[in-house]
Parts: sequence; structure tokens; C-alpha cells
Amino acid sequence: RTERNDWPQFGLAASGATTRAIIGFGLQIYVPLYAVAVLATSEGIGNAAVATMLVTSAVGTLVGGRLADRIGFRTVVVWSLAIAIPLMIALPLVGVTGAFLVMGAIGLIEGANFYPLVVIAQNALPGYMGLAAGVTLGLAIGIGAGVAALLGVLADTAGLTAVLWAVVGVSVLSLALALPLRSDGK
Repeated sequence: RTERNDWPQFGLAASGATTRAIIGFGLQIYVPLYAVAVLATSEGIGNAAVATMLVTSAVGTLVGGRLADRIGFRTVVVWSLAIAIPLMIALPLVGVTGAFLVMGAIGLIEGANFYPLVVIAQNALPGYMGLAAGVTLGLAIGIGAGVAALLGVLADTAGLTAVLWAVVGVSVLSLALALPLRSDGK
């Protein structure tokens, strides 16, 4: 291939995909527990809040792909990650009804950046597009799930609210990783 591989750009995109996976799995694992232990509601309500996030994430994925084609991949990634931060901050501050609304908004916003990050990674490695997809879809998700499981140590020592604040921190890190991405996604 005549195109150059841009490993630093790929590293940023793959790291962004990994942090967004940590966020997603962290919320999927700990919001139901938070709903029961902190919000004093049922497991079913906690699981329904996560289901709300997953459904809206599917919609966000479709919308994010269309937006990325129109306004740019980096723009969608950066703006969705930036908008997600105040939503993540709101999550431990709202009650049960608010949690549903916030989780729905988080799903929509976080879903929007999923495939644009994959495309940015693939564009960065035109000679290794399969590797780029495998890392941003497979490895990033696996690492994200593993780190989210390790958040259980934080939950056991500092409580479930601390885990939600840790997810806020990961959200800020995710945005910081996305800011240096080039605007053309290539």
C-alpha cells in the first residue's frame, strides 16, 4: 500500500474506544447495584435503567454514523464525549426517575461515537484495517469489561457512588484522548 499508517492516531482512537468501553460496562454493571443499594429501588428498576441506555445507544449508533458522514468523524466523537461528561456528573445526583432520563441520554450520546472511533482507527491504519477494527471492537471491549470488573474493588472499598464518580473521570480521560484526533479522521 502506498498510504502511510499513522500509529499515534490509531493509538488515540483505540484508547478512546477502550475508555468508552469502560464507561459502558461500568454503567451496565454498577447502575443496577447503585439503584438497589443507594436509590433503594428494585433490581428490576436498575436493570430497566440499563436497558434504557442500551436501547438509546442503538439509536445513537445510527444517528452518530449519519452525523459523522455529514459533519466529520472527529466532530461527532469529540462533541459526544464532551456532552456525556455533564450527564455522567448528573447520574449520582439524581433520583430514580432522573436516572432513567440520564441513562437514556448517555446511551444516545455514547452510542454516537462508537463507530466513528472505529472508522478513525481504520483510516489511521490503511495497511492494517482488520487489525484496527479488531483492536477497537474486540480488544478495547475486552479491556473495557476487565477494567469495569476491577471497579468492583472500588465499589467494595469506597461504595457504589465512588464508582459512578470514577466513570466520570474515565469520561474526562476519553475526551482528552479524542481532542488530539485529526479532523479528517485519516
